[in-house]
Amino acid sequence: MSSKNHKVTNPFKDVREAQHLSREKASELTTYMSPSMIEHIERGDTFPRPEDVLCLSKCYGCPELINLYCCEMC
Repeated sequence: MSSKNHKVTNPFKDVREAQHLSREKASELTTYMSPSMIEHIERGDTFPRPEDVLCLSKCYGCPELINLYCCEMC
C-alpha cells in the first residue's frame, strides 16, 4: 500500500480543528507559541514539551490531551 493512502492523524491538530481555531488564533491563546511552533508539533516535526501540552490542553479545553501525552508520548 502506498504511503500516500495512509493518513496519520495528530491529536493536537484534530482538537484544534474541532474547536474551529486557526493556528494563528491558537497561538494568541497560548501567548508564547508561534503558529509555526504549533504547526511543527502538529506535523510531528517537534516533540511537545510537557508545558506545551498543558498549555494547549488548557487553551483547547481538552484535558484528554494531557492523558494522551502521558500514556503515549512520555
